[in-house]
Amino acid sequence: MGCSVCVITRNRSQKLRRVLRGVAEAIGEIELVDALTIADDSTDPSAVENTRVISNALAERLQIPVTHLAASEKRVLAERLLEPSAATGVSREVIEFAFDCGPELAAARCSGGNRNAALLAAAGRRIVTIDDDAEYRFSRLTHSRWNAVLRSQDLGLEIGHFGSEKLLARHLEPCPDDGIGALADILGQDALSVIEAHGAAPDEAEEAASPALRAVIKESRSSVRAIMGGIAGGRWYSRPFAILATAGPLRRDSLKPRRAYEAARQDARALMQAPELTITDNPFFVTCFAGIDARRLVPPFPPAGRPEDWCWAALLRVCDPNALLAHVPFVIHHDWDDKRAFSESDYAAVGADLGLVTMLAVNKLVATIPALEESAALAAVGRRFVELSRLGQQSWLEYCQLLWLEYVGSVTAHCEGLLEKYRGRPKHWADDLRAYLARLQEQAVRPEAALPRELDPWSDSEEAGRRQRLFFRRYGELLAAWPEIWNAALEIGATTVGATAGATSGAPAEAATGTRGASCEQPGSG
Repeated sequence: MGCSVCVITRNRSQKLRRVLRGVAEAIGEIELVDALTIADDSTDPSAVENTRVISNALAERLQIPVTHLAASEKRVLAERLLEPSAATGVSREVIEFAFDCGPELAAARCSGGNRNAALLAAAGRRIVTIDDDAEYRFSRLTHSRWNAVLRSQDLGLEIGHFGSEKLLARHLEPCPDDGIGALADILGQDALSVIEAHGAAPDEAEEAASPALRAVIKESRSSVRAIMGGIAGGRWYSRPFAILATAGPLRRDSLKPRRAYEAARQDARALMQAPELTITDNPFFVTCFAGIDARRLVPPFPPAGRPEDWCWAALLRVCDPNALLAHVPFVIHHDWDDKRAFSESDYAAVGADLGLVTMLAVNKLVATIPALEESAALAAVGRRFVELSRLGQQSWLEYCQLLWLEYVGSVTAHCEGLLEKYRGRPKHWADDLRAYLARLQEQAVRPEAALPRELDPWSDSEEAGRRQRLFFRRYGELLAAWPEIWNAALEIGATTVGATAGATSGAPAEAATGTRGASCEQPGSG
């Protein structure tokens, strides 16, 4: 069974061209992909037009549907979902929020809205997603292995932050596996079958699995509903705390000598990879290069606040309690040239942001939802979000501060554990980490520290709280309505959504067709 590839893009048509060149070559060689969607969130009209030209060129080369899903096509999709025949009973405001968080939350906008459009365009299928700032090129840690292991709390990811490309490259070798093919081989499979196929007996694979995970595996009730590759190059995190929390085998090159540490501290070349094929019930998830089994209901991404992908993965287990994630033992190369270097003010800023507080709320709410049918469980989480949004300002501050204090406590315990484990060495790292902890604990007692800093442009905590509650209300409404929206998308069908590559932006088509050319060279020239 094939899969649909979706490339996520926003105002980066030149980088998009590069990643699509690699995707087209892979499609030509492995013949596994049966649909390609370019989910385009661009605000620059020239970027939209360039992407349309690229899509047209791909449609001439590939024998699969090629869909350009830009703003005009998303409007068509929204109208289709609102048609009486779809019988969703969902308001236009809810569907529009799924694709765009709106002007009041624009400061916290993320790629979640664009990813929601991609999910709905491919509902009922398996999807491999790739971001436009990735290069379709794969490497792996020199000691990588394809044997399967189960892990819960500690995923065993090897993470490093390096001050130069040369230091990063020292740990990698070319990966012979095709990325899309490797993800598609595992995505949607029963976890026990994956373990057996990769040379491990279940008992041997259970090194760090929780009792709940072991039970699910042995009863053959689980499937790999999401999967991600590692990342090398541009960092996947927006907070410098990730550099201070470095642990594991790559730590030495990340922190020594001091000159290399100082370079990484400002402008890191990041590396994150599972050294083995890791199957987990831990919701850690990064969507730079990932697979999603959307043949059954999956949740919507938050359209504002990072990390939206962690929230999504936590909610996936609400839709499907037996859903598992997998981490493959290779990395995709990720651009770093558009990443802003961290400043000292970034290290000094230890307050909350919208994505972090949303993730903390999701984790808290998920634990309170009883065992329900998948649609009912997701709707129940949505209603809880709406209920929280109705709190007054003071009650809201108290709720957010409770979440924040619990988070600060867990971070403090983690950092103190690192300082003890590594005996405060090297000193320059330990000094930085202790200073971070001191700032975190000093600000934790201030109620406003738990309000999203990006929603507080005028240092007005009341306005920030109002906007945050607005987000909770709208996202809650989306979660509650999503099962109906999902069913409508299934009725529409993946190949009837959006624009045929080759159609103009003013005339989106109902289906996508194309012919494969003799080669898969660089797509397009505009």
